[in-house]
Amino acid sequence: MEKEILKTRMPQQKRGIETRKRILEAAWVLFSRDGYNGTNAKEITAEAGVSVGSFYAYFKDKKELFMELTHGHMKQEILAMMDRMQDLPLEKIGKKETIRHMIQLIADIHNQDPELHREIEALKYKDPDILAFDEELNDHFNKRFISFLKHFEDRLRIIDLEAAAKVISCSVQETIHAVRLFESPIGEERMIDALAEMIHRYLFK
Repeated sequence: MEKEILKTRMPQQKRGIETRKRILEAAWVLFSRDGYNGTNAKEITAEAGVSVGSFYAYFKDKKELFMELTHGHMKQEILAMMDRMQDLPLEKIGKKETIRHMIQLIADIHNQDPELHREIEALKYKDPDILAFDEELNDHFNKRFISFLKHFEDRLRIIDLEAAAKVISCSVQETIHAVRLFESPIGEERMIDALAEMIHRYLFK
């Protein structure tokens, strides 16, 4: 996935760098507001105030732009979230509260750009490249989460950390999607509390 993204032409001159940045920023606004299918290259360039030719100088098509934009943004968010998890006072706040903090951090990521998250969630079932991108992000999160679990390794009831990380990742994503993207009738606090309780009982002795 990253190799494909790196094929995108990277400008060397200051003017080209600024033009490319404006295209990315405009696309972010339109994808979030109008959705992927509701946005085209002409609208992106109009929003950016650049020519359509400039768009195709730096991006093969709308999909390539979308992939680069979401890849960079989502990966940055996951790294920031995991760094904040590493900073949690684990012994002081306890295992269950640590899990709840983790879930809340993930929920906060979805709250920043809910429309874009909805787009990714819908598109991954239609486009194999976007599905692969989503799986890459999940794998990245799971690897970091396994490292996080190792802080508690002597207190874990589970043995297969890789499988446990995947199960927890899927559970957290589905719950957060229910409360943040699709507005579950059950309140967010109750859902997160129940999820934290479930994960805590699953993980620890």
